[in-house]
Amino acid sequence: MVERTHINDLMAWNFDTTRMPYKMHSQYLRKLFLNNELSEGLYIVDGKPISISDIRAPVFAVMSGDVNPCDEVALLGAMEAKNRGVIEPILIGPKDKIIAVAIEASCNLDGIKIIDVPHSDAAAAAAVDAVHQNVVDAIMKGKLHTDELMAPIVDAKKGLRTERRMSHIFALDVPTYHKPLFITDAAINTAPDLATKRDIVQNIIEFTAGIGENSALIREQTCERLTWLGVTLELSANRLNKNVISHVNSLVKVLVIPTNEELVMAQLSQSLMLTK
Repeated sequence: MVERTHINDLMAWNFDTTRMPYKMHSQYLRKLFLNNELSEGLYIVDGKPISISDIRAPVFAVMSGDVNPCDEVALLGAMEAKNRGVIEPILIGPKDKIIAVAIEASCNLDGIKIIDVPHSDAAAAAAVDAVHQNVVDAIMKGKLHTDELMAPIVDAKKGLRTERRMSHIFALDVPTYHKPLFITDAAINTAPDLATKRDIVQNIIEFTAGIGENSALIREQTCERLTWLGVTLELSANRLNKNVISHVNSLVKVLVIPTNEELVMAQLSQSLMLTK
C-alpha cells in the first residue's frame, strides 16, 4: 500500500467544495450576503464600521432602479450617484416611506420619479418589470435582503436570466491599492460545478473587458497610471467616446476598440473545427 501524502494548504483548498476558506465564507456569505451588514452600517473592519458612502465603486448605468430605498444609506447612496453624474435614479418602493426618509435626511427629491409599491417584495418585482419595459438599465439594491431582491431576478419565467449562469462581482476601488479590484463569485454560487465556473469566469472577462469601452472615467484613470509610458490623454475626445482618445503629442496612441467576445469565440471555434 502507498502511504497517503500529508495534506498541505493547496490540497485542503481543493477539498473545500466552496473553494473559499472559512474566514472568507463567514465574511462574504454570512455577514455581507445573509445579514447585509455593509448596507446597514454594521460591517466592521479594523474595529470600525464601514460606511457605504466612503466606498468609491463605479456604477455603469444610465437609468437605475433603486429597489426599496427606505433608509438613509440606501436613499443617499442613490442620490450621491446621481450628483456625481453616474446614474439617473428611479426610486421603487412605498412612496410614503421614501418621502419620510428623504425629509429626515434633508434630501431633495424634486424631479425624481418614484414607483409606488406596498413593500420590498413588490419593489423587487417592479424593478424587474421596469428592466423588461426598458424603463431602467440597471437595478440598485436598497433596504431589503439579497434573497428578496434576487428572487424575481432569477425567476425562470419572468426574471432576467439568460442562457448563462448569473454570477456576482464585487467592484472595489481601494484607496491604498493602485488599480480597481474585482472579486467573483462571493455571494451567489457558493459551490459551483465546472460548467458554473466556466460561466463565472466568462462573466468577469466580459464585464471587465467592456468597462474601458463604455466608461470614460475608467479610461481616464487607466491612462493616468500609464504616463510613464508616454501616454497623454485627450480629455475631450475621451469624454465624447472617440475612437482615438490620445493627445496628438502622445508618444503612445490610445484607441477605444469595441469588444465582441462571442464573435471571437465563435471564429476561434470554427477555426479549430476546420483544422481537425
